[in-house]
Amino acid sequence: MRNLKKALGILLVICFMATVALSGCGQAHQAAAPASSQETKKEESKQEETKKEEPKQEVTIRFGGWATADVEEAYKFAVKDVEKAVPGVKVEFQHYTSDKDFWDTLPAQVAAKTAPDIINSTNEIYMYYIKNGLFASIDDYVKSGIIDVSQYAKSAIDIWTVDGKLYGLPWAANPAAFFINMDMWKAAGLKDLPTTWDEVKTAAKALTKSGVKGICINDHEFHLTQYALSFGGGWGNGQTINSEGNAKGLQFCIDMFKDGLAITPKQAGLGWDGEVFSKKKAAMSTGGYWYVSYLAEAAPDINYEAVPIPKGTVNACTLHSDAFVVLKDATDKELSAKVISYMAREEAQQYNLEKRNAIPSLKKLADSYFSKPVKLKNLKPAIDYAKPFGYPVESRKFTDELLKLFDEAIYSKDSKITGKSIVEEVQKKFQ
Repeated sequence: MRNLKKALGILLVICFMATVALSGCGQAHQAAAPASSQETKKEESKQEETKKEEPKQEVTIRFGGWATADVEEAYKFAVKDVEKAVPGVKVEFQHYTSDKDFWDTLPAQVAAKTAPDIINSTNEIYMYYIKNGLFASIDDYVKSGIIDVSQYAKSAIDIWTVDGKLYGLPWAANPAAFFINMDMWKAAGLKDLPTTWDEVKTAAKALTKSGVKGICINDHEFHLTQYALSFGGGWGNGQTINSEGNAKGLQFCIDMFKDGLAITPKQAGLGWDGEVFSKKKAAMSTGGYWYVSYLAEAAPDINYEAVPIPKGTVNACTLHSDAFVVLKDATDKELSAKVISYMAREEAQQYNLEKRNAIPSLKKLADSYFSKPVKLKNLKPAIDYAKPFGYPVESRKFTDELLKLFDEAIYSKDSKITGKSIVEEVQKKFQ
């Protein structure tokens, strides 16, 4: 019995010691656990840092447009070094074969989601694309500070603002102009340059002689719009076609043909009004900034002046404004907004001015330009009162109807068509 008690005592001691040992192992294990967790967290942190250091995948922004050689060079300069200004982006140019191909193809491409991310657009026929939702508003990027419009000409920003939303960042702001052959002007004994259409008509009578007409009036919507606006009219996006101002502007043109003082490019056997002017088939013509580059090459010896569009009843003309536009399904709209902000920068507008004579939309550059003895120096006041073209959404239908009736009025000797009847008939198509 005594031996049994002794054996039980020894067994209890052994059990106690085993328990203590196991407890110690558990405590050691528990103490080591946090160290293992910390190592895991450190490893996870390293992995996260590695991910952050990995370069982001480059995003390609496609810039679409049709362009002559000089315009394409301006585009190339606009995107030069863009990847430095907008990290992680690459810009590719998406070519179109012609202006018509560009505008006709764009809606189908947008529907098929194969359209470019950004394009260059003029404000002549932009209403169709805005109203049909092809252009994206850039208001959010103006609000966020990605795009700063505070230094742009107000008229250019206003022209690209439709129904309270901004749809393009203008990089040019060119008012229409009236060009005069000064050698012919002086030879006819004329002195002060015209400021009204009545003065133009008087001058045209003196200038029409020896196979030369006083004025070229191109039967084209751009040119007819200058007359309509300057008589207090305007197409009003199709709402105000049948207005007194529009009727008076068109009637002035019709009367100039009836009086034998005007010629169209078709009548001269030439392609456009600039050719008529450069070949001295007419002493005066409405036109735009593109005349400067064209005449420098086609007729470098011609002596001419460019003045604001003459006044009918008001001072008015169109503002031809190229702008960079983000399309509705752009791959990355924010990156696209950053790209167009870069493309419209001061350096790019200066290049466009020097190479193409396009007046900048940035006020600082425009003021500097007009302070010099340049060919378009007389146009500065026109920037403030220049207006949109105001064509209806269905611009092609409008121009087809307008020009069909106008051509009949000037080409048919027995035509009874008047400026008033033209606007009445065209308005019926756009009720």
